[in-house]
Amino acid sequence: MKKEITHERLVKAAGAWLGRKCRVVATELTTIASETPDAIGWNGYGFCVVVECKASKADFRANAKKSHERQGWGVGDERWFMTPPDLVEDSEVPDGWGLLEFTPSRHAGGYFIRQRVKAPRRDKRGGQHAANEEKLMLISIAGRALEACSRLKSLWLGEEETVERN
Repeated sequence: MKKEITHERLVKAAGAWLGRKCRVVATELTTIASETPDAIGWNGYGFCVVVECKASKADFRANAKKSHERQGWGVGDERWFMTPPDLVEDSEVPDGWGLLEFTPSRHAGGYFIRQRVKAPRRDKRGGQHAANEEKLMLISIAGRALEACSRLKSLWLGEEETVERN
């Protein structure tokens, strides 16, 4: 019996794929930005790559209905979809997007990612709006990293965390 390819499995693979080309990577990032990509990464020069993971055809089709897509404000210098094999035809991939196909494997990583449609390097159609959204995401990542470092420092110094209970 074939193991179902879940959204969570795709997101984990997208994060690993981005980790090979980007210095900062976040998955399932929730911020005040209007767009919340499944995986996003930045190289050391501010180049931003977005991966949207789609485990079903309905989810893939729903992407076009998102307000940032309709208005052309999406973040990322490259935008990719990652899907299970044969979920999406090459001709269905919207302009400005690439397609990565996730295939389970018995080999080392447990999967193989094949680039089916190359994502074009794009002008951020949202201009300053897209750049501001990316900044909000990076600020959120930095804040969470600082918070995690603070917790680690407390643990390392032997300080106990206090939890208030009602």
